[in-house]
Amino acid sequence: MENIFKTCSRTLFCIAALAFLSGCGKGIAEKNEAVPDNDNYEALNTESIAETQKYGNQSKDKKNPCGMKAKTPSGHELCLELAISPAEREKGLMFRKELADGHGMMFFFDDDSIKGFWMKNTLIPLDIVYLDENYAAVKIFESVPKSYIGAPENEIPTVSYWGRNVLELPAGNAVKYGLKFGAKLTDIKFFNETAAEK
Repeated sequence: MENIFKTCSRTLFCIAALAFLSGCGKGIAEKNEAVPDNDNYEALNTESIAETQKYGNQSKDKKNPCGMKAKTPSGHELCLELAISPAEREKGLMFRKELADGHGMMFFFDDDSIKGFWMKNTLIPLDIVYLDENYAAVKIFESVPKSYIGAPENEIPTVSYWGRNVLELPAGNAVKYGLKFGAKLTDIKFFNETAAEK
């Protein structure tokens, strides 16, 4: 009886250990997932555009698909790509070699909680603007430094603040177009039904 008990105990221990290790392996694989190099930028950009179009973006401009337009306090019209799904928000503007002046990306969320952004694999410096539900700026991080592909996590610039939505623009655009605390984006036009419902 004692031998049966020991055998069962060992078997249960082995099963538990295997389950734990398989779970750890998944996490390690995801964290150490191979990062594409700069040569794959076009393929990555095309994939990002396809994801955006899946959510209703009707733009034919593959370099700057415009799912939303908005006027800044200076009267300039921004052309914004949309990051609505978790996958789109996670990818953001990674791997882009350039971002035209007056173009950017709007990240949509369902609440006003604190949201952290980092510059992992982001090859251009950005202005990161946190907005409330009325598209008024509540916090502006100017010229957040770019990163590089494969940068160690402790070297990647990060920002965080509360807000409903977050706007990313080329560095210098926030000042250039009059975006400061309390300033609002106006004349919002959507080319995406999912975003319009947010």
